[in-house]
Amino acid sequence: MDKKYQVFVSSTYADLQEERRHVMQALLELDHIPAGMELFPAADEDQWSLIKEVIDTCDYYIVVVAGKYGSQGPDGMGYTEKEYRYAIGQAKPVIAFLHKDPDSLPGTKLETDPELRNRLHAFRELTKQKMCKFWCTADELGSVVSRSLVKLIKAHPGVGWVRANEFPIEATEEILRLRRKVEELEARIAQVSMTPPPQTEHLAQGDDSFTIRILRKDNNNQVSEIPFSTTWNELFSCIGPMMLSIRVSSELSESICELAQRRMAKLRDARGLRVVEQDLQTITLQLRALGLIRQDTPNALLWRLTEYGDQVVTRLRAVCRVTDAPKGNDEG
Repeated sequence: MDKKYQVFVSSTYADLQEERRHVMQALLELDHIPAGMELFPAADEDQWSLIKEVIDTCDYYIVVVAGKYGSQGPDGMGYTEKEYRYAIGQAKPVIAFLHKDPDSLPGTKLETDPELRNRLHAFRELTKQKMCKFWCTADELGSVVSRSLVKLIKAHPGVGWVRANEFPIEATEEILRLRRKVEELEARIAQVSMTPPPQTEHLAQGDDSFTIRILRKDNNNQVSEIPFSTTWNELFSCIGPMMLSIRVSSELSESICELAQRRMAKLRDARGLRVVEQDLQTITLQLRALGLIRQDTPNALLWRLTEYGDQVVTRLRAVCRVTDAPKGNDEG
């Protein structure tokens, strides 16, 4: 297959326009796709986001460095250096093309600010830590880019681009097969999130009753045990919404005690309520067996809703619309 590679060309712009034209021409003669600052001058953060996206889609990155450090971002770093560091961070194959003698360039193509000259020197030293080549003239730069990129592609083959009509039929069929498999798995996952786990029909659930033992401490610090009867639907309707985010068992106990206080008059003025630990464990294990909640790994003491549990608690707690009663026929 005849692959074309996308190459990001980075440099300062105003002082290197002729050099950039030679680089672009060299890439086009190699049948590759150049991408660079002609499309979006780096001037603000929105354009910086676009530049990063383009670098991400490129197979290779080259930077041309001469006598200018270039425009700087809000953080003080030059955009050319910023692009280079980003490409390195994304593990892109890079080549730097450094002018052999930047001091010989005309004054208009040199930094006059001492601080910027120091930053330019530091940037040149940074690029020398990776693959770099040197050039003097625009013509020479084009030739150096051509030879260097050919070697880089051989050493680090990229993904590249292929015309659709050149793509092997077998590969196309395999992609379609895998796409259908992904769609099938996504549909299965969606179905699982809407239905309970298999073989849970025999488990207590829904409107089945369950008695919880509530421990109550009175004003004399005497602890008594109060039975509280509820249903699994009422219980899950109470604690389910709070488990949209991660919750610990102690918070579930507090929520259940608040439910008991609302239901039982003799508990409304009581202090120090808590659910018997064994009953709390039974509740969490039962809801887990019903596929409504799951433990949050790696901390097994934390709980959250499953996809199915989210669907169930939404049905339990959603407010239904009140419909108008049907009107009877008037006779007489």
